[in-house]
Amino acid sequence: MGYCICFSYFLIYYINMKINFSDTSLCHLMIHGIGNKCLEESLVLSSQEVKMNEITTCKLLDNLLKKMPHEASWHYVHDIDLSYNEMFSFSQKVFEDRDTFISMSRNIAKHLFNQGVSKNIRSGIVYMAYLQGVLVDDKEVDAIGVFKSEKADTFLKVNYEGGIYRLSSEKGMGCIDKGCLIINTDSENGYLISLFNSKKKNDVKYWNEDFLGIRLINDNNYKTNRVVELCGTFITKNEAIAKKDKANMIDRVLSAMTLGETSLEEITNVVFDEEKIRQQFSEYRQKQANFDEDKLDSIFVPNVEKVGKELKKYRNKSKLKLDDDFEVLIKGGEENIVKGYDQDKGLSYYKLYFREEK
Repeated sequence: MGYCICFSYFLIYYINMKINFSDTSLCHLMIHGIGNKCLEESLVLSSQEVKMNEITTCKLLDNLLKKMPHEASWHYVHDIDLSYNEMFSFSQKVFEDRDTFISMSRNIAKHLFNQGVSKNIRSGIVYMAYLQGVLVDDKEVDAIGVFKSEKADTFLKVNYEGGIYRLSSEKGMGCIDKGCLIINTDSENGYLISLFNSKKKNDVKYWNEDFLGIRLINDNNYKTNRVVELCGTFITKNEAIAKKDKANMIDRVLSAMTLGETSLEEITNVVFDEEKIRQQFSEYRQKQANFDEDKLDSIFVPNVEKVGKELKKYRNKSKLKLDDDFEVLIKGGEENIVKGYDQDKGLSYYKLYFREEK
């Protein structure tokens, strides 16, 4: 069952794992049409696998895999038990019995269709592929790919005839907008999953959370992102912290996370020097906690590059907005900013002390 062809083009690294596609084969492919359920659009399920030739297979693989990220590490999760994660169960059944690929691909398409609860979700074509010969740390494993195309482009034409999607080498196939690759390794921890998607809030909720039910593996990168998110969001949204102090706290997060091994507790003690603010942060963290949040208390080595990049968006929120006329972006040096009130004018003011104007 299926048509296999090798594809040698991509080499990707995940955390400490090297994933090599040089001997990978595409053995099975299903295509389904996914409408927007909220807009009462249709779900069009294919009943048979796509018949492929060498040309269409090469172009398809190129289109599906060219957006694979060079660093990513995700896995299926569920707050109660992994077996309650539908995508985990579908993937597990396919890996255990490849004869279920068609039926499970239809279940996956139905599951994705049922997540279309917002008018903003675009309809599209979903490609489901079964791959063999994926090398993970020199060990050959299988993988399942789920890819969604939401706009027309070039390369391949997709036709639906008599319950079957067919491919031809013409203009028509869209670029892949969302995708994942479920790799058949570490199943007890939710498999190893490669992901690409936009960072738009709606896309993340729709694809990452509602459809896949995945989370970054709890490694240094995950902890880096999570700590920055917790600290940055708490600082920028806490009205009890003066705006002129917010930028300095953001800078202290950066400093605390660039000194090698650390933990959230150590970072908290450096960033929040007032006991009252530390207590507020502790309460905030408990409200925001994920089921594996306790792992943040262990020692980790922050990814310095990610820290600087992620903190930028919080630093940009450290602005003084004064009436409708002024916006002052504060990047630090709050000790040189003085706030006061002019009794004669009946207006508040800020004084900024500096050495030179640039």
